[in-house]
Amino acid sequence: MVAEIISLGILSLPAGIATLGYATGLICQIIVGALGAYTGYLIWKFKMQHPTIQSFADAGYIMGGRYLEWVFMVAGYLNLVFIAAAHILTFKTAMTHITHTSLCAILWSVIAVLVSFVLTIKRTSLSQSYVSVLSCLSITIAIIVVTTALALHPTSHLPSLHPPHHDFPTSFRAILNMVTSFCGHVAFIGFISELRSPATFPKALAVTEVAAAVYYCVIAALVYHFAGDAVASPAINSAPAHWRLAAWCVAMPTIVVAGVINIHVATKQVYVRYWRGTHVVNQRSVRSYASWMAMLGGGWALAWVLAEAIPDFHHFLAFISALFNGWFMLAIPAMFWFYMHKGAYFRNWKRVVGFVVNLLILVIGIMIFVVGMYTSGIALAHGEGGKPFSCKI
Repeated sequence: MVAEIISLGILSLPAGIATLGYATGLICQIIVGALGAYTGYLIWKFKMQHPTIQSFADAGYIMGGRYLEWVFMVAGYLNLVFIAAAHILTFKTAMTHITHTSLCAILWSVIAVLVSFVLTIKRTSLSQSYVSVLSCLSITIAIIVVTTALALHPTSHLPSLHPPHHDFPTSFRAILNMVTSFCGHVAFIGFISELRSPATFPKALAVTEVAAAVYYCVIAALVYHFAGDAVASPAINSAPAHWRLAAWCVAMPTIVVAGVINIHVATKQVYVRYWRGTHVVNQRSVRSYASWMAMLGGGWALAWVLAEAIPDFHHFLAFISALFNGWFMLAIPAMFWFYMHKGAYFRNWKRVVGFVVNLLILVIGIMIFVVGMYTSGIALAHGEGGKPFSCKI
């Protein structure tokens, strides 16, 4: 679960601190982490009341029938594809800096898709526990390399002691990236299902969220302190050239493997649902392999188009957060609370407090979607998201 939360999102946090300032940025990170811990607990409570559910789609069916099941299923699939697209985009950026060639950047994204496609051909589940640990260690070591490099070679751009003056859309996008960094909630139901003792999930969740909050705050503050107001997003690009090369190389397992897992999980969900009730699911036939390859190819093709359509890492993560994370991390878990306590919202003072808190979380989740899409739309309309399908980074 640590690996699900600590991933590429950390690369955008120092830029978020640069936008909001030390105090505001760190306070926002702590608040987002606390909200993530509480809503993760709500997901666990809902799962315990409905132990047969395996995904948000199943939860949607319980709360709203087939319609909500399909809404949650499609949203969950697209969320995983968007995350894979972020990894394609990061691979393209990494290879451009590692190779220093004049090759068109689009070629690197195509190579990323081809390599990832090959790694996902096998239908059986990947060894996600070991792979996830490798992914987490990879990005952690990479960001430590960047922090060390900046400490040894600080830039001339001193950090601002007071919050800099930015317009509302810019500041809100910084908060969106913080939400992305703490949001692994779409995988929580499946993770709980795999535990030998699901009752231990709250302890694991608490340790994970506290560790992530401390780690994020320390790393984001240190990188911003040494890189100053010129800190880049992704943060690896803030390091001096040789250190940057080393950091990108170390980060490659996260960049490749984590994206592969997301598409594999997304495709497996579609494949199993499409062939549900038949023997094709476990067959080794032309039909089963052809359908798997077609679904896999469609997922990677969509991820590639998305990565090329918004080729700026910072804005792409903000867009993902606005479109999905407000729902999966905040609004939907709050909906779980209302469903679990339907008809007894005001039974005692604890329920009243819970009603107010979860209503506020629901409003925040919807606001992240509405305002986030608005601010991301403004940025993309002004060309801040980069030029789509461009040969240059």
